[in-house]
Amino acid sequence: PVHIGFIGPPASAKTLFLLDIYNKHREQAYFVDATDTTKVGLRDVLFTQRPKYLIIDELDKLPKKDQAILLNVMETGILSTTVHKKINQTQLKLWVFATINDSSKVMGPLKSRLQLLNLPEYTQGEFMEIGIKLLGDKGIGPETAKIITSIVFEESTRDIREVLRLGKIITAIDTETVDKAQVTRIIRTVLKYGAPEHD
Repeated sequence: PVHIGFIGPPASAKTLFLLDIYNKHREQAYFVDATDTTKVGLRDVLFTQRPKYLIIDELDKLPKKDQAILLNVMETGILSTTVHKKINQTQLKLWVFATINDSSKVMGPLKSRLQLLNLPEYTQGEFMEIGIKLLGDKGIGPETAKIITSIVFEESTRDIREVLRLGKIITAIDTETVDKAQVTRIIRTVLKYGAPEHD
């Protein structure tokens, strides 16, 4: 198995890659949000679920002491535990796919087991193309999609997730009776008065 780590700034579509892998291999995959995971929980998942694909979002949020559970299983496929009154061992054929925002928070030995792929921030052209395509898939016309995407890129976070959130708001509006100026005003109002994001 080859283990892949997607490194890049927030909003560079790392999680979208993971979700696509997960959705295509749902029967053999296990998705882990590292912000709410421990070594014990990860070990139990590997022993009981025996996934072929372990998908870890935000690996850098898993404390380094808890990352160690992955070292041997990624290198040899052997998962073992020798904790008081709990001795267990198994062999797994496991592929790990992970996203990483801050690679300095990932153990060196763990990074060395990952094929790291750097995802740069989108250019304006790429962002526009992706935003318009995603919104089009949600039933939003190209002109409205272009307005939403360009405002997010030029005036807000440059986060494709924000494009999708705003698209959901716009789909609740009858865009046949709303002109471009009104769509623009709605989007800017939501951005202006929306609650600030928390890390």
